[in-house]
Amino acid sequence: MILAKLKVRYGEPDAVEAIADSFERAEKAAELQRLGPIAAVAAEYLWLGGDLDDGVIKRVFEIRDDAYASGAIWGAGEIERWLWLDGRIDTVNPDAPEQFRLLAEGKWRESADWWGEKGVPYSRAVALTMGDVEAKLEALSVFDNLGATVPAARLRSQLASEGVKGVPRGPQPSTKAHPLGLTARQTDVLELLKEDLTNAEIADRLFISIRTVDHHVSAILARLGAENRSDAAELARSVPSGAQGA
Repeated sequence: MILAKLKVRYGEPDAVEAIADSFERAEKAAELQRLGPIAAVAAEYLWLGGDLDDGVIKRVFEIRDDAYASGAIWGAGEIERWLWLDGRIDTVNPDAPEQFRLLAEGKWRESADWWGEKGVPYSRAVALTMGDVEAKLEALSVFDNLGATVPAARLRSQLASEGVKGVPRGPQPSTKAHPLGLTARQTDVLELLKEDLTNAEIADRLFISIRTVDHHVSAILARLGAENRSDAAELARSVPSGAQGA
C-alpha cells in the first residue's frame, strides 16, 4: 500500500496498476484494516487528477461506509478527506475525527497546524493548499522537499491560473530521478537501513555524524510516509536494485 501511495504522489506511470494490485491483495485478506488504507490512496489519486473505473470508485465509497459502520472512524475520515477535496462529497461526516473535518469546515490553518504538530508534513501541505497564496507557496515548498511531484505540479498549475508570479521551480533532476524521490545521500542511508544498521553504524559507514544520520532518517521517513525504519527498509526492498541510483 505504501508503494502505491508513493507511485500516486510521484506520478509513476504504473500507479493505477499499483492501486489495483493493492486492492486485490486487500480484498483477498478481507480485512478492513487493509482495505481502508488502499481506498484512501485511491481517493487521493482521484483528487490528484487520476482516473479510476467506476467500479473501483464505488468500492471506495463502500469501504468508507463499512469503516464508519465498524467504528473505524479514522480510516473513514481519511477516505472522506480526499473525496471532499475532489468534490465528490459536499461535507465530511460529523463522526469523523476533527483533523479530517477541519478542511471541510473551512479551517485550513487549524488543519495545517494540527498535522504540523503531529509531524505529518504531507497532510500539512495538503491543508495549506486550501489557504491564501502565501500558504499555497509554503505547501509547494513542502511538496517539493518531499518529492511529491504530482501535488506539486497540480499546485503550480493552480498558482499559474491565479496569476501568481515568481513561483519556484521544482527540485533538481537528481532527486526526481530516484524512484522514491530521495536525494543521493538519503539513498545511501536508506541502503544501509535495509541492512538493519543502527544510526551509529550508519554514521561510521558513511563517515558522517550520528546527528546527521538522525536528520536523514527523519527526512526519509517523512518523504516515504513510513511509520518507522522497518517500514522504510521494506519499501526500499520493493524497488528494483537497478533503479536505486540517484
